[in-house]
Amino acid sequence: KILFKMFEGALLVGGRLIVLLDDTTFGKSGKKIEGCEIHYDHASKINSSKYIHGQCRVMLGVLVKIHDRWACLPIKNALYRSKKSIDKTLFRTKIQLGGKLIREFMEEFSNSVLIVADSWFGNKSMAKEIGLNICERVHILTRLRIDCLLYEIQVQQNKGRGRKRIYGKKLPKLTELAKALERKTDKFFVYGKERNVEYSEFTAMHKGFMRQVKVVLVYTRNNHIYPMLTTALN
Repeated sequence: KILFKMFEGALLVGGRLIVLLDDTTFGKSGKKIEGCEIHYDHASKINSSKYIHGQCRVMLGVLVKIHDRWACLPIKNALYRSKKSIDKTLFRTKIQLGGKLIREFMEEFSNSVLIVADSWFGNKSMAKEIGLNICERVHILTRLRIDCLLYEIQVQQNKGRGRKRIYGKKLPKLTELAKALERKTDKFFVYGKERNVEYSEFTAMHKGFMRQVKVVLVYTRNNHIYPMLTTALN
């Protein structure tokens, strides 16, 4: 922690810290190692078992460029145990563990933070855990599900009776929006070098985060889209 604070200024990207949140499994061969059990391995290869005996940890690290490549410097971690292996009163989900790590990190450092996570962690449950609508110096950047529901920012109220609307009209599916939106081309740092990337972007309302979000659709060579979402509108 002391070393991290010494280099804190050098780790800032655009005036903020980019923090990575994810879970990972460690295979262990010993039968008496503390915290070991059977976990499903999402990153298993075709010729290996999808289940692994070992530990599962939720990791929090700072992303920094080293030799023109992004690297993750681990800062905090928490051991995940399944509900059947420990007392139910001590059980914490991966979302709860991740939220706890982020809250502790935010208490120790005063910089603005951008949390980078996949769609498993980048959801409304994590937003509630970290108090996203309360703390304005923390934002999320995450992969967006292709079937997610987004809404217009402008709200047209009903003329008759009934509760006032909070969200505007439902937007079309992302695949339909990708065909209608104007595409832009720019150079971005992807996989170790500057590459020409074709993309489109727009803002919308997201029910899960209960706020405006920016959506970026990246177009691949085979014309598929890679959708991303961030609560940082700038």
